[in-house]
Amino acid sequence: MSNILKVISPDFPKKKLEDEHINNCLPCQLLATATSLVAGSYLATGYAFAGEVSGRTPMLWKRSVRMGGCLLIFYGIYRGTQGWLLKEDDK
Repeated sequence: MSNILKVISPDFPKKKLEDEHINNCLPCQLLATATSLVAGSYLATGYAFAGEVSGRTPMLWKRSVRMGGCLLIFYGIYRGTQGWLLKEDDK
């Protein structure tokens, strides 16, 4: 292998993560939950359209954005309860 290829793609041993570690990653779960809840509440309350001139954005688009915010809130609740409420049996 040439020196240029070694710089781009080094031959270091790669650490493989176990599936259990990925699924039980508490910081990942907390970050996904917080992001979904904050973004969903921002979109669902209508603050995304707070400074707009009246009538420039179609009402269907506003309702679609608010519905997407509600879906993000529900996803955040689902993701937050996924670890302890919806526990799967370990085999």
